[in-house]
Amino acid sequence: SSDASRGSLEHPAQWVRHLTVSWPLFPTGEDAHYCELLLRALSLASSLLSLELRGVSPLAWRHEVDTLPPSPYFLPNLVALKTDDIQDAVCLSNDRPLESIFIPSALVSVDLATLLDSAGSSPASMKQLQLSLELTSTEDVLSTFRDITTTFRDLSVLCVEFDLGIDFPERPISWMTMHVSLLTPYLSNF
Repeated sequence: SSDASRGSLEHPAQWVRHLTVSWPLFPTGEDAHYCELLLRALSLASSLLSLELRGVSPLAWRHEVDTLPPSPYFLPNLVALKTDDIQDAVCLSNDRPLESIFIPSALVSVDLATLLDSAGSSPASMKQLQLSLELTSTEDVLSTFRDITTTFRDLSVLCVEFDLGIDFPERPISWMTMHVSLLTPYLSNF
């Protein structure tokens, strides 16, 4: 039989390498039951490498994810995460050596700081980071670059989209404006 050729009777979930979940998955009122089932299935997917969570996660999911065991026991091989929900990124990156995080939804400064604190617990493993950030000035852009590159010194790919708000005089911001903003602090030191 095919089970004998694998050497043991493994659970089929062990063969899953990537999983995408789109919220909402289920009818209102049944969130807790379905979130519990999904977490049980994920706990069997010990070979899962990447997880994509589309949309804002339901409160029942957040409650269940907050009570997860440490990473050696839950999704021990997870290295890549794409999510629209910052809370998922924070919970799943905490004490877990993720190599890649992609959060397409816009984050404010507080969310970025929380993510850097959580994912920064294993900074050497982070190789790719893709974020969208809502900031208020070009000075915020500079400090954000500094914070990200200080936390994750081994990044190979950093892709950041900045939204400086509707009050910023130049939309979208040009490379010339960013170039001048990046050079000004360094030139003032001479």
